[in-house]
Amino acid sequence: MLHGQELRINELMSSNISIIPDEDGAYVDWVEIYNPADSTIDLDGFALTDDSLSPDKWKFPALTIGPNGYLLVFCSGKDRVPSNEYYETIIRQGDLWKYRLGDSEPPSDWNTLEFDDSGWSSGESGFGYGDDDDKTEVEQTLSLYTRKSFNLEGSSAILSSILSIDFDDAFVAYLNGVEVARSHIGFPGTPPAFDDRGEDHEALMVQGMDPESFEIDQTLLVEGSNILAIQVHNAEWTSSDLTLIPYLTLVLEEAPVSPLGSPPELNFSGSGLHTSFSLSAGGEMLYLSDPGGILLDSVSFGAIPSDISYGRMKEDPGNWLFFEEPTPGAQNGLTGIEDVAEGEVLFHPTVKFFDGVTSVSISGNPADGLIRYTTDGSEPGNNALEYAGVLEINTSTIFRARVFQEGHLPGKIYSYNYIDLDDIDADNIPVIAISTDPYNLYNNSDGLFDNARNRDLEKPAHVEFIEADGTVGFSIDAGLKIFGNEPSPGNHQHKLSIFARSKYGYGSIKYHLFPDKPIEKFESVILRNEIPEIWDVMASRLIDDKIVAKQSYRPTIVFLNGEYWGTKFIREKINEHFVASNFGVDPDSVDVIMGIESPVELYNEDWPIAGDLEDYKKLVHYLLDHDLSDPSEYEYITSWIDINNFITYQASEIYFGNIDWPGNNMKWWRERNESGIWQWILFDVDAGMGAWEGSSYNSMEHATKPDHDDQWPNPPWSTLILRTLLENPVFREQFIVRSFDLLNTDFTEERVNRELDILVGQTEGEIRNHMRRWDHGSYREWEDQVDDLRYWSTYRASRVM
Repeated sequence: MLHGQELRINELMSSNISIIPDEDGAYVDWVEIYNPADSTIDLDGFALTDDSLSPDKWKFPALTIGPNGYLLVFCSGKDRVPSNEYYETIIRQGDLWKYRLGDSEPPSDWNTLEFDDSGWSSGESGFGYGDDDDKTEVEQTLSLYTRKSFNLEGSSAILSSILSIDFDDAFVAYLNGVEVARSHIGFPGTPPAFDDRGEDHEALMVQGMDPESFEIDQTLLVEGSNILAIQVHNAEWTSSDLTLIPYLTLVLEEAPVSPLGSPPELNFSGSGLHTSFSLSAGGEMLYLSDPGGILLDSVSFGAIPSDISYGRMKEDPGNWLFFEEPTPGAQNGLTGIEDVAEGEVLFHPTVKFFDGVTSVSISGNPADGLIRYTTDGSEPGNNALEYAGVLEINTSTIFRARVFQEGHLPGKIYSYNYIDLDDIDADNIPVIAISTDPYNLYNNSDGLFDNARNRDLEKPAHVEFIEADGTVGFSIDAGLKIFGNEPSPGNHQHKLSIFARSKYGYGSIKYHLFPDKPIEKFESVILRNEIPEIWDVMASRLIDDKIVAKQSYRPTIVFLNGEYWGTKFIREKINEHFVASNFGVDPDSVDVIMGIESPVELYNEDWPIAGDLEDYKKLVHYLLDHDLSDPSEYEYITSWIDINNFITYQASEIYFGNIDWPGNNMKWWRERNESGIWQWILFDVDAGMGAWEGSSYNSMEHATKPDHDDQWPNPPWSTLILRTLLENPVFREQFIVRSFDLLNTDFTEERVNRELDILVGQTEGEIRNHMRRWDHGSYREWEDQVDDLRYWSTYRASRVM
């Protein structure tokens, strides 16, 4: 085995948009290492760095690279080494199962190994109807019962086990008669009856998404025969579709004899190599050194276009070229391109708004090149229009242009929006203009709008924020995602997340976007409610953010690929970066949790947005195991929970009468240190302030009900802390005093109407235009909605407690 003097950096990519995902499904930077020798090299202790002053910034673990071998390393900042785990899927799509329709209650032992299922039908999974994803089609039904037996040998070598399942609408799974997973129906431990309805949930795989996965207790597996049983339920007898596609995967210490592995749709590939740093999209140096710190190789690179790699020619390793067809983990292509076309593209006039008609000129092309442009949001390619002279436009238009030179890669794309004042009504609302290739939005496989339930999809876009006076606040290339749990019904005006990422060339949005906060840099923002939907924003206006954090907002007029797209409120996105910006803490040192609809008793492992649940679990169990009426116990809890924040948050949500809470839409956070205490953040009050219920709704009972056995709107886990703390007389008095204080100050009828007047003044100028665009009722209906909120505020304070 050689010591690695021949090792070299062979290929790299600093802006990976769609070439190769890592095991998390993320598209991150990468570098490829090549061993040109005819012997294996042990990489233990070798190092990669982008900092010459820190040569051992990231070290390789104990692994080898074979002769003439290639090794892919993701430069993501995740700092990972491969695990030694092996994924073996022993039950997969297409396996033979036993099944029966749920036209009556099955015997109580139907889910056990001893049950005789010889009278049941046989069929290959998946099961269902109506979605074109069914190997075994069944009649329209409310429920279906299935069983799959399997044998195990060497069960002691199993590290864990995972049930992956694609379903529509709900299911409960049992392993050897014991419930191990469920979703969208009932409460754990209580088997649903054959005619119980589930809650609506669409199958994911038919939309190009991964099935959901549940880690199950592997100690339930036994040597020899086992049985996996699943009942799946529809939301209605008349549901148009049903889906059940189950998988069972074992995580093993090592591969078994004749391994099957796991199918690609599960994405169980284990951990890859990830450095502790990312590559700069603008260019930098990259170094490779041996365990003794001796430099083996280095490369200097500049800005590399997205999805283009920079690598060595195989026959001429000293020659670095750009490759339009990257080959991560394999030999580089035989031909490459030496350089990228240079030249900044300029647009004239520079003003963003025009009235009726204007002339646009584009300049900046080099003497031996040309400029090509598009006006539909797509990236200019070789077939795009060639700029030949002044262009006259009479409607809002997005220009995207770049320089082309013979023998060069096309240059950087420059994007510029011109907004026709005839397209908008209001003169006091800023514009946010988004441009992206229409294929990124509309295609069945991975278009954002055609796959709106897949919230992991991210597409590149250009985003400009233009103040009402025409000043450009920011203009960046960014990532675009669908935001929220549910896509917008009936149209494509979806809620959107905008992410600044270094791979797009901008690591942050640098602009003082929200005047009510001093924050001048954002990692992400969201375009959430349409302007006519005012309840959430109104709740934010009433909250004192010195006590309870809230999202800032601004109304905006949205243009998408030059087309008027109605209105949205732009908001801060609540995650670890929100916490860091609003509280001055390290985003990598916080726990941020989002409690959402979950059929669990105490907590769900999927809740953390950042950090983990460990401290929150301890808090919950402490509350359950101790008598909070004891003054000393309560005093201890005050060092764990910010009591003033918690009371103000709870009392505010109760006043707002938020129906979609607390079993949903609840976020809380803490700094991960000994003095870190839990604080709650207000967000998503769309179902409050009379939107769903009137001013008489008893939301105090709603927030303290101890025995609601469903996952929404107020299951026991969501009311536990408030119920438990109310056992203490000191807390009760604090809660009552603070509640009445809020009712007599922040939540008076006069204040609500004053803040509502301000909000109406900010937004009413664009309401008619928005409603015409999306056929959303009338201006009179919006006025009625505002009047309803005024009426609600008149009586709410006297009826809430």
